[in-house]
Amino acid sequence: MFIWGNEYRARFLQFFKTKYEQLGINPIIEGSYKQDQLTLAIEDKYILAYARCVTIDDVLENLARGRAIQTGSKRINYKATKKTLDKVAVIGT
Repeated sequence: MFIWGNEYRARFLQFFKTKYEQLGINPIIEGSYKQDQLTLAIEDKYILAYARCVTIDDVLENLARGRAIQTGSKRINYKATKKTLDKVAVIGT
């Protein structure tokens, strides 16, 4: 299944509008929670389910089974980042 990024982003912002307003978070500026992204993907039937990988062995096992791995990070200050050609690094970490 294919979906345009802007369409999904608009759907995401509408789906979680009340939650993020109550939290005082602007997901366009500050980012969003990975859990919310997965919740919407299940709601819209883009994925059937997901499991949390805690260890590197969990990741390797799921990759060996041909499963997709999605990663995320804690909320960071994007103004304190250093961009290179292939990655974004948080300064000081």
